[in-house]
Amino acid sequence: MKDHGTWTQYKPAKPPENFPPNALYAKRDSDGVDWYDYIRGDNFADGSLKLTVRSRTKGGPVIISAPQTDASQLFPADHRVIEIEGDYSGLDEGARIAKFASKVIDLKTGKLSEPPPPPAPPPSPLEEKLDAILARLEKLEGK
Repeated sequence: MKDHGTWTQYKPAKPPENFPPNALYAKRDSDGVDWYDYIRGDNFADGSLKLTVRSRTKGGPVIISAPQTDASQLFPADHRVIEIEGDYSGLDEGARIAKFASKVIDLKTGKLSEPPPPPAPPPSPLEEKLDAILARLEKLEGK
């Protein structure tokens, strides 16, 4: 597994020529290299699996956001980019997504596991009012 670092969205002082005015940009946190320059270099192996990953919470499990064999299909802002070497070019997009997307990855071992369930949302104001009404009704019926 190769770690390509964490990336942050930014706006260049002078956008490159021939780029659309609404283009989005990302730079690597460690050295400020631009994502578009990085993927044009010889930084990824052919056929390898490129992943954007991040944690929902600080110190929480690392979740795979986007599994791709073509790095140009990724936009890494607010993510870490990991590469798993090997030939994954035979996996079609559906199989690749089913096997890797939304899985937890251990960055030390590369082991995949199912993600923990998301936390339950807090009750809505309407649910709180309904609970209060039901509690009062139960109290009245108990008299």
